Amino acid sequence: MLKPGMSCAFQLFKRRGIQRPYTWQLQCLKVFCSLAARAKQYLERGRKTFVAEVLLLRTILGRMRSKTGVKCLMVLPFVSLVKEKAKDLEPFGDALSIWCAYFSPICIATIEKADRIIKELIEESRMSELSLVVVDEAHFVAEKDHLAFLVKEAIQDKAPVIIFCATKASTEIVAKQLTLAAITGAEDTGLQQARNDVISALRSANEDANSDISLFAAISVGVSFHHSGLSSEERQIIEDAYKSGTISVLVATTTLVGIPEAVLHAAGVNLPAGRVIVRTPYTGREFLTASRFKQMAGRAGRAGLGQKQGEAFLFVQPGERDRCFALVTQGPKAVESQLLHEAFQYSRTRAQTSRIEYVSSFYATSLGKATYLASIAVEDALALHHDLELARSEGIILVDQLHLLYLTAPVSGLREPNWSLLADKISQFDDNRKKVLQRIGIEESFVCLSAQGRLLKRTPRLEEQDFKSRRLWVALLLQELVEEKPVAAILRVYGAGKDRDGVGSAPGSVAIDKGYIEELQTVTASFASMVAQFSRNVGFEDLASLIQSLTGRIANGARSDVLPLCDIPFVQAKRAREMFRNGLRTVEDVASAKPQELVRMLGNLLGPTGLAMAKKIIQSAQNLHRKRLMELSQGMEIFAEEEEVEALS
Repeated sequence: MLKPGMSCAFQLFKRRGIQRPYTWQLQCLKVFCSLAARAKQYLERGRKTFVAEVLLLRTILGRMRSKTGVKCLMVLPFVSLVKEKAKDLEPFGDALSIWCAYFSPICIATIEKADRIIKELIEESRMSELSLVVVDEAHFVAEKDHLAFLVKEAIQDKAPVIIFCATKASTEIVAKQLTLAAITGAEDTGLQQARNDVISALRSANEDANSDISLFAAISVGVSFHHSGLSSEERQIIEDAYKSGTISVLVATTTLVGIPEAVLHAAGVNLPAGRVIVRTPYTGREFLTASRFKQMAGRAGRAGLGQKQGEAFLFVQPGERDRCFALVTQGPKAVESQLLHEAFQYSRTRAQTSRIEYVSSFYATSLGKATYLASIAVEDALALHHDLELARSEGIILVDQLHLLYLTAPVSGLREPNWSLLADKISQFDDNRKKVLQRIGIEESFVCLSAQGRLLKRTPRLEEQDFKSRRLWVALLLQELVEEKPVAAILRVYGAGKDRDGVGSAPGSVAIDKGYIEELQTVTASFASMVAQFSRNVGFEDLASLIQSLTGRIANGARSDVLPLCDIPFVQAKRAREMFRNGLRTVEDVASAKPQELVRMLGNLLGPTGLAMAKKIIQSAQNLHRKRLMELSQGMEIFAEEEEVEALS
């Protein structure tokens, strides 16, 4: 029997010339509702849109009669189509008292507006109000290369899918398109709950819970993007969800196979797939090599990892076919020994840093030995030694950590700063920071001219100023981190500006994101250890101690008072600070705590697992405390034995 109001709707369809439905239309209706028998009296329409409109009207009318809140969303790719559809459905709205507006009961929207609506519903925990989503003209929404078809086909065969894209931005665009195309279909309640748990875990891992609404929307339908802009904790959560089958489709950059997206890169992870789709033969602006392509395609059907077979697709443009054919057919690159090259580099290192005196043979000075032992490139070591020597002779400004952080900032792979923001920051420097600027030799006029885009020529002096300014930019970022400023707050200041993939901007200039800050911490902490060792080996013990004390703060993004707590696995700076505030100051304090006590003081910082994470932290603290006691005991035994030997002698 027809729902009340549907007879009126069918009469309106009939006025539009619809007399009899196609067989496949009736089959579709039988799947979703019991309209078919009565529909034959009224309906005919030569397109899929008719089925969608019938279901849309039936859903609205049914929920309105039961007085339950309901909203239906129809998604179209272009504004012109939205206007046309709104006009087309206007007679139904008038006759059935249904309004098509933002956002009651039917909303007809473009992809972008639909994305905003879904984000709002997720943020306000109102997704249950959305009863039906119709994606019309899906061949436009999900791209012209039939990507959605390939993905949906694999999902129906229970085969997980990995899609590789060239840039971070494109992974998010493709994930959004697949989300709106509803490629995963209806899911069971248990799977949907598992996806909600993943979203909760990501919210807990993110200081700004509102920043990744598009990611949450994608995960709710079994899709996720994966790139270096996410933190390592977020990437791990997504990878675990993919491995468990909670996420069916992963849209990734080359971080998934260990290929760097930019200067800083993430380690590759072992995630197999039933179907791999390489959206473009490029990574960033570079054409793929055969080995890189095979790393991607080789994830399909990996033996021993649950996939009996697999297949890979590479999307190409007509003009790229020959080059892409070579990617598939080319053999592996020849392996060449690097021993000869390393031996030459070692000789060159010792020679160039020895400040040679022409005697009977070459010899290495302390600078040469320090360079080799710290594994620092020759040119970098010479520049670093000059900076350290200058800092010792003129004095280090220790009012805050900026001067020391500049000395530990990496000397290679530095991104271009936001010159306007850097100029603004420098203009607000107090007298102490202006002294830092003078000590490291940065000219404020250079930064201002760079911000105005007035430096067209590059001289050696200007190149040096550019290099120093980039290191200062890194030092300013790190200063915020070691003072425990939340990453979300740092991104609001430093992360705005240019395109995240650097498209259309100067080379090396890429917007800052969570992944970059995390990688910067790791790289800088490692380089700071190298600088400390280098300083010690050239006789700068005072500097070595100062720099070494800063390494832990850089790695953890924390002040020195909570560093002992940061040594405990699963305890990051935020958790350590809360523990410290609540009286847990040492590893032994945490080892003696009760799980419920940690749950009370850390709350949401423990994530969705709560009590389980508290138990992990306490167990880790107990293991660490036990290990340190054992090391102390062994040290005392060795000392006693040495004392005994000395007494006997």
